[in-house]
Amino acid sequence: MFLNLLKKEFKYLFKNITFCILIIIIGFFYFSEFSPSGVLKKCSKPKTPEEYKINGMRPYYGNKNITDRNKEIKQMYIQMCRDYEEGSFTKVRVILNVQEKLNLKEKEYLKKAMEEIAPKEFLDSEDSSLIKVSYDEYLKIVRDLDKKLGGNTYYGDKMRSYLLSEEKTYKEAVNDFQDIIYKDKITNAGARYFSDYMGITAGLFPVFLAAFILIKDRRSRMEELICSRSVSGGVYIISKYAALCLGILLIYILYASHATFVFKSFAKANNYSIDIMAFYKYTLCWILPTILFTVALGMLLSVIFNNGIVAIFAQFILWILSIRTLGGDYGLSKFIIRFNTFGEHSQYIKFQNAICVNRIFYIVVSILLIVITSFIWSKKRGAVGEHIH
Repeated sequence: MFLNLLKKEFKYLFKNITFCILIIIIGFFYFSEFSPSGVLKKCSKPKTPEEYKINGMRPYYGNKNITDRNKEIKQMYIQMCRDYEEGSFTKVRVILNVQEKLNLKEKEYLKKAMEEIAPKEFLDSEDSSLIKVSYDEYLKIVRDLDKKLGGNTYYGDKMRSYLLSEEKTYKEAVNDFQDIIYKDKITNAGARYFSDYMGITAGLFPVFLAAFILIKDRRSRMEELICSRSVSGGVYIISKYAALCLGILLIYILYASHATFVFKSFAKANNYSIDIMAFYKYTLCWILPTILFTVALGMLLSVIFNNGIVAIFAQFILWILSIRTLGGDYGLSKFIIRFNTFGEHSQYIKFQNAICVNRIFYIVVSILLIVITSFIWSKKRGAVGEHIH
C-alpha cells in the first residue's frame, strides 16, 4: 500500500505546476549565485606581491578571522571609538540592521568601556602593552556594554565575530590554495559552497509545496474519499512526505550533477584530482536534512491551522533567522548550514563535529514532526469519517 501511494504521489508531483516552477527558481539561483564556472575562477594560484606591484595594484588576498586576542581587542576598541564619534551604533534586527543614535547615557557607557580597556593613544598605536585589562575582563566589558545598549549589537557574543577580520598574507593565501587542491580536491570546497547557496533555497521554497499538499485534498473533495478507505493515517502522510522530499532532493541532485561535470572538466584540463562524489555527499548530508525539516514543518502547520499561508509565514521567519550568519554558527537553532566561502578547509574541520550534530538533530526533529502530523491528521480524519458513516 505504501509503495503504491508513494508511486502515485511521485507521479502527481511532476505534474504539479508549483513543482515545475520550483525547479526553475532553484536553477536560476544555482546559475546566478553559485555559478560553477564563476567559482572555479577563484581556483587559481595567488599572484605574488611583485606581480601585483608590476600591475600597479596593492596586494590583496582576502580576509581571515582574527585569532590574536590583542588584535581582537584593538579591533573592538576601534569600533567603539567610531561609534562614539559618530554618535550611533548598529542594532541587529531580524531582517535589516539599523543605525540607532546614542543618547547621553549610552554615550557615557561607551566612553567608560573604552577607558576601562585602554587609553586614547591606543587608537593610533600598535603597542599592546597599553591594554589595561585581561582578555576575560575585556569580554566582560563588551558583553556588559551590549546589554546596556539593549542587546543585539556587535558587542555581543553572537555578532562580534563579524567585525573581527584582517587581511591574509601571501603565504596564507598560498596555503589556502594548496588546501583546496590537495585536501579538498577542489570538489569538496566547491560542494560546501554549493550547499551553502542551495541550502538557502531548500530552507524556504519547498514549503510552498508542503503547505498545500494536504489542503489540496480537501479542496478537491478527496478528503471524504480518503477517510472512507482503509488507509492508515501514518501510511498516507508518510507516503506524501517521502514523495515530496524525494522529488525535491532530485532537483538538487540534478544541479549537483551539473556542478560535478563542470568541476571534472576543469580538473582534467589542469591535471588535478577530484572527489567525484563530493557534491552528492554534501547534498545528502547538508541539504537533505534542511529539506526534511522544511517539508515536515510545513505539513504539520498546515494540518494544525488548516491554512497553508500560516505555514509559509512561519517558515519565512525561521528562514530569515537561519540565513543571517554566513558561517561559523552551527547551533541547533540554525536549520540551514551556512559556509559562504570557497575553501577554508581548516575552518571547516574546526566546525565539522558541530555541523554533524546539527544535521542529525534536524533529521530526528523532522521524523518527530511528521509522526505528530500523522497523529493529528488521523484524529481529524476520524472526525470526518464519523460524519461519512
